[in-house]
Amino acid sequence: MPLMLVLEPWGDEHPLLPDSEIRLEFIGPPGHSPLIEWSEESVTAYGWAGSTVRLYGEDSRRGPRKAARLRFLV
Repeated sequence: MPLMLVLEPWGDEHPLLPDSEIRLEFIGPPGHSPLIEWSEESVTAYGWAGSTVRLYGEDSRRGPRKAARLRFLV
């Protein structure tokens, strides 16, 4: 089962495939930043009041890997 990316407070869920790479871009009122929580089943990214998030991703097939690589740009 793939690792899940959960975007809160929107409730969106996205599977993160092995050897995939994503970028999250949060935009919102200054003075705040996203909160990122990790578990064995998921990565949850929390936005803040008035924020929006864009998810950019690509599926890379360079060989077997056990976990997705994540790069968060804040």
